[in-house]
Amino acid sequence: MQKINVKRRETRFSSDPSRVINKFYYPGNKRRARNIINRVLNLSDECVINLLEQILYNFAHRHRNLKEVLKRNYQNVEMLIPNQSHLSEARKLLIGSYFTHEYSIEAAGFFNPSIVVHPNQRKIKQGEIRFILSFRATGEGHISSIEFRSGKLDKYNHMFMEPSSHHCETPEIIMKANYEKTFFL
Repeated sequence: MQKINVKRRETRFSSDPSRVINKFYYPGNKRRARNIINRVLNLSDECVINLLEQILYNFAHRHRNLKEVLKRNYQNVEMLIPNQSHLSEARKLLIGSYFTHEYSIEAAGFFNPSIVVHPNQRKIKQGEIRFILSFRATGEGHISSIEFRSGKLDKYNHMFMEPSSHHCETPEIIMKANYEKTFFL
């Protein structure tokens, strides 16, 4: 049997609890959800605008398309609102914010790296190879996610990681979609 010499590198990966996603929050039952909605419906227009501005100021830098997330979360509870046609966009977004939960995807751990060759090997130097790393990220409540990073190895096997975006997003889930096998091949 041939011996293989393995040399451990200094590269370390660690969790970053500041990496967060937005999740839809539902308080448990329709009665509680309606109570939240009614509180927002009873606010003055000025109060709604001020609260929404504070939310956007405090959270927009941590999330791409925060208004879209708030709008989507509003749409998840829209059926609980009587006569929603008269609601302003600001009030809809504020209602959506009350049904939004910020979740730290790496709060408990970041481990189990796995590496594969990146399918795009363009614009690299002779002897280099681009790769994709996957990690298991475990967040609050020990819910696991898969995260991806990319980088390249030079001809001396030195690892160079591409900077990861501070903005994390969840994928859009498309139910019962049909795909062509040839597209994936």
